Amino acid sequence: MKASSFARFLRISSAALLAACLLLGASVNSSLLPKKEGIQTLVLLDDWATIQSHSVFFDTLRKDGHHIQFESANPPPSIKYYESFFYDNIILMAPAVKELRSPVATDDLIEFLQSKSGNHNLMIFGDTDAKRPVRSLVNSFGVEFENTGFELRDYTSENGNTLTSQNFFEPFRTTSKGIFSTSGKIAFGSGIAQVVDPSNQYAFPILRAEQSTVSVKEDGSVSKISGEAITLVSGYQTRANQRVSISGSLSLCSNDNIQLTVGAEGGLSSSGNFQFCKELSQWTFGQRAVVRISPMRHHKKGEKWTGVNPENYRIKDIVELEADFEERRPDGTWAPFVAEDIQLEFIRLDPFHRLNLKQVGTSATYHAQLVVPDTLGIYKFKVYHRRFGYSLIEAETLVSCIQFRHDEYPRFLNVALPYYTNIFLSMAAGFLFIMFFLYSDISEKVTKKIKE
Repeated sequence: MKASSFARFLRISSAALLAACLLLGASVNSSLLPKKEGIQTLVLLDDWATIQSHSVFFDTLRKDGHHIQFESANPPPSIKYYESFFYDNIILMAPAVKELRSPVATDDLIEFLQSKSGNHNLMIFGDTDAKRPVRSLVNSFGVEFENTGFELRDYTSENGNTLTSQNFFEPFRTTSKGIFSTSGKIAFGSGIAQVVDPSNQYAFPILRAEQSTVSVKEDGSVSKISGEAITLVSGYQTRANQRVSISGSLSLCSNDNIQLTVGAEGGLSSSGNFQFCKELSQWTFGQRAVVRISPMRHHKKGEKWTGVNPENYRIKDIVELEADFEERRPDGTWAPFVAEDIQLEFIRLDPFHRLNLKQVGTSATYHAQLVVPDTLGIYKFKVYHRRFGYSLIEAETLVSCIQFRHDEYPRFLNVALPYYTNIFLSMAAGFLFIMFFLYSDISEKVTKKIKE
């Protein structure tokens, strides 16, 4: 009896000791996690000289609130503890790295991007010497680099062979003017061409090459793609609004290109690289072109919104709906989002209404009005706004469409006017027939004939 009690005591003690060790290990490991001071950004390098050659770009990131940590891409650092990632963003400046091993392999970086534990983003820089790991990574985002050995050239450039461009993707010239405001020529330096897969709905060009740009090898052979078919900088945005930007040149944001003077003699001006790199990083890391929508508010016309949306409407009710759309500024404040193509759908199985939401003055509020269909069922108000560069806006709310109560139907229907007329004409005709029969000679003749 005593032996069994002692064995039982040992088992309980061992379990308690094991639990204490696990708790101690967890507390020690959690103490090793980096302290969250601003936006945690990891920069992976294949050459430590990049820190000095891109110092202006890194200083810009720090001014935007980034806490930057530099690490070598090979061997790679740890980027997460269990399911918690140490960093909010990763900048990959290692085009020549021959191997991306775990925990920063291609699958790991995709997992980092798609993680639901936070809004994570990637900024990738390629170059003419881009190796297979970086090529494989950008392929995952619908982008393909030109073959090894090719380099971009523009022999008509005003600065010799310095490649420059102001050729932004068409949507950024029209509906997305607020994303990139760079006015100067952007110096691309030596770099590699990239092609965006047109069938990938999440990938898109940001900056394209000029018409005179070609991709050539050292032996003089020219690539089949040239001019505007070449993408210099591309973007990728998921449905959850995680973002990736891909540059074909590591020197795009270098000090040399930021401080470069471009243009012909007599018209020299500074390059637009500083402004473009700043806006590109802000877009990539969710500090620019982020739009949010407030909960939708709706009520019957003529009534005021009480703070709670009605659960149902009668058929033929006129309904008014409002929602606030705001865009995040780089300084963290929110301003009214201006757009003319935000649509509202009123859907059962298919949309019964598809309307453009109209901005109320200069405020962030957008308004629409519709008539509830003469069809019973469950409907939903849905807003789905997806435009290149801007974050996806998706919101919906459900309502029921119910019929009139027995005492709510109208007394008379305009469409039944012929039937109403027919009833009264029949009554009048019957009355006239009776009066005619009673007071005419015909009634007397009929009476005599009956008596005979």
